[in-house]
Amino acid sequence: MLYSIFNGLWQLWWTLYLIEELKTPVAIVGLLATIQNTSRILFQLPGGIVADRIGRKRVIVFGTSLRVIAPIILLLARSWAWVIPGMVINAIASLYSPAFNALISESLPQERRGAAFGAYRMLTSTPRIFMPVISGYYLDVMGIGRGVRVGLMMFTAAALTAVLLRAAFLTETLERDDGQRSADPDGVPVEEERGSPLRRLHGTLLAMLVVSVISGFSMRMVWSFLAPYAYYEIGLTTTQYGLLQTLAMGISVPLYLLSGLIADRFGRIPCIFLARALGPVDSLSLLLLRDYRQLLAIYAVIGVAGGLGGGRLRGGGYT
Repeated sequence: MLYSIFNGLWQLWWTLYLIEELKTPVAIVGLLATIQNTSRILFQLPGGIVADRIGRKRVIVFGTSLRVIAPIILLLARSWAWVIPGMVINAIASLYSPAFNALISESLPQERRGAAFGAYRMLTSTPRIFMPVISGYYLDVMGIGRGVRVGLMMFTAAALTAVLLRAAFLTETLERDDGQRSADPDGVPVEEERGSPLRRLHGTLLAMLVVSVISGFSMRMVWSFLAPYAYYEIGLTTTQYGLLQTLAMGISVPLYLLSGLIADRFGRIPCIFLARALGPVDSLSLLLLRDYRQLLAIYAVIGVAGGLGGGRLRGGGYT
């Protein structure tokens, strides 16, 4: 929740900061987003493999420690070129994401995992309901440059606090049986499971991977430019754009628990299918609509999609 609160003070407005304060050309903004996303992808699989070998907690604490360094570099950057090291370090820090997800999953009761995960998401995402409109308002008051810099400083303090708390209180969930366990619950030998994780992708997992790759490719092409588009082209203030995000998250967060209960009762696929079917509304809303009341209505639909499993909204964020 610390990340959700203090990350919300700057992440949504980072592209505007690059353009307004660092005078970054739009093409370079796209290049920076490409560097960030590409480097982040590279560390996901290695992070998962390392977490399976040395434990979830060690990887999480190490990755969170890097998250203390990255915002300091971003804060000190006075040109877009100096932003790159901070983004790369932040991407390296993402190697703990698989370990974090595994630790959460392994800590939840298996028979009620959908509802439990929904409750977890609802609690940890509650700050995201309020932070977009709060940060948008204080950026309208303080200005984009000063507002983002203050947000980065506060986020650095929050990241340091998160390192200390995770090091002190996280409990390791990786089972170690000194070689006694020969197979996982699906009957696959442990050695084969650890040695070839990609080979086990089949059926539903493979379909979800393909859909995620396609949708991720299309959404990442525009995500970095949505806030500037709303600000420059539509003429929204940061408060207005933040309110749209707050409305969507205000609907999504209560639905996390409900969608978890539905998934436990009727299966995961219907929720995922419905959420993905509503996904294009998210991408097309700012392109097709100009009236703010219409945008408010359409963002309510976006909130439903997010709550049913449509992935994160535009606010960005860290875990």
